[in-house]
Amino acid sequence: MRPLKSCSASLLFSLSLTACGGGSGGAGMGMNPEANLPQNLNGELAGQLVFENYVLDLSTGVSVSLDLLTTAGATTPLSASSNGTEIYSVTDSCRSGRPQGLSFSCVYVRSDQGLVQEKFEIPFEGLIGAPNVSPDGQLIAIETRDILLTNEELLFYRGNGDLVTSLIAPDGFDWLNDGRGIYTRDQNLWITAENLSDFDGYSVLSSFSVEEGKPRDIAVSPDGMQAVFSLENRTLD
Repeated sequence: MRPLKSCSASLLFSLSLTACGGGSGGAGMGMNPEANLPQNLNGELAGQLVFENYVLDLSTGVSVSLDLLTTAGATTPLSASSNGTEIYSVTDSCRSGRPQGLSFSCVYVRSDQGLVQEKFEIPFEGLIGAPNVSPDGQLIAIETRDILLTNEELLFYRGNGDLVTSLIAPDGFDWLNDGRGIYTRDQNLWITAENLSDFDGYSVLSSFSVEEGKPRDIAVSPDGMQAVFSLENRTLD
């Protein structure tokens, strides 16, 4: 019997940029630009890898630094509100010292000029991806994977740090224009209630057989009229 292979059908759009530099010939061709830089025992560049984040105004070409590294830890990818006036980020391990030894992550809400407007803590580490902000800017969805949890969770917060509700292990999630969410779990596409805490209002939008595949990632178009998702299935080699 041939082994089963897991595969998924998805749409991928990528842009690859290749930089080409002019050579000067001779010894310059074999020079290593990192040869004189400090290295650790593994031969890697020494020092701490840090990132600085910017907001680019596409109409003027002017970039403004957000200076996100105000606390120790690794910053997740950024996200912005639909009108571009607020920037959202999460930093792991921004505070520790709880009696249980738990580390906290911090959510930052900044203006488009980099000024901190809100900051609140999440009692988890292992956050996945960028915060997903609802179109009206009222709710922030944050996915977490913590060693103390048996499942991944998608947490929903208000901008002031109030926890609204959570979903356990959705395979994909995005917002609709009316404030509801659409997500994939098991063999179904689900629609949340307008009040996320009202689980009785959740409904199945579409179901797929095992042969068709399991819905995974999902994304909604800006006008809220279409959603693209992938189906994962198993095929024989």
